[in-house]
Amino acid sequence: MRITEAELKNELRINDAISGDVITLYYRIPTTKERVQYSTSLFRRERNRIISAVSQTRQRLGREILLGFKDRDFGHLVDGKITPYASDPVSPLYLENWKDLVCSHASDLVEFLAMTVFEGNSRMIEPNEEELPQERPAGLMEDDEIASKKS
Repeated sequence: MRITEAELKNELRINDAISGDVITLYYRIPTTKERVQYSTSLFRRERNRIISAVSQTRQRLGREILLGFKDRDFGHLVDGKITPYASDPVSPLYLENWKDLVCSHASDLVEFLAMTVFEGNSRMIEPNEEELPQERPAGLMEDDEIASKKS
């Protein structure tokens, strides 16, 4: 069931090639206005040239829908030691500038979030055999009947 609440926290789990870990990003569903803005911002025309703005659009609107991440999925160096941080203000690991750090140093994940949410969130599902109708519609011939009529 798709929930149509503007600020509902959704989650996307990503296999991060750089860290080798699974990173969980939390995001909100974009508004219709944001979806239109995304589509119209991917490319622009300058005179007779078409200019790609795909990365910039993904980063900008990915940032807009990014709500946070699972605690300890990101870390930074403090006094030479790797220190995990959080995006949740109630966490003891909360870091106020978490979004700036993620968008600056993990922009590939922000772009992947935007690409997934804005470009690839729906697709047709092929029915499996149990879902296919078992009865043959009236007048529909089997393959062997068709072959015998041709002979």
